[in-house]
Amino acid sequence: MKISYEYFVEDLAGEEDVSIIYFINKFVEKENIKLFYPKNLFTDKKLKAHLFLDNQIFIFENNQDLKIRVFNYDQVKNFELITEGRYKPLNLNVFLSTGETLEFNSVNDTNQHWGRSFSEEVEDIFKLLIQKTSASETIVKQ
Repeated sequence: MKISYEYFVEDLAGEEDVSIIYFINKFVEKENIKLFYPKNLFTDKKLKAHLFLDNQIFIFENNQDLKIRVFNYDQVKNFELITEGRYKPLNLNVFLSTGETLEFNSVNDTNQHWGRSFSEEVEDIFKLLIQKTSASETIVKQ
């Protein structure tokens, strides 16, 4: 099942996610969201909402204070997708020019019941990064 931003807001978000939702709605036009990745959903860790738009990646992180980070796709130096094979967990590492690494892990970022959905989201992020960061024409099977 795809985890869209609308589905998250309507069915999955908890009370602790209200401030993230408020600021997403304040700074991001919902129709511009290409992909939504709710890292740490259904875990004991704090939610990090990743929103992938046409030209930018927004990260909304709620620890003691709400932190909003914005990256352009041209800040992505390279990325790697790691898996043990078909139907296995996926790990995507995105290396930024800032020295930061964004990690998306279909096992660690959610509970066991949502792992398959998160694998699909990680695959979609990988495909989007190929499209957004490729200097030459690349064919991505969709």
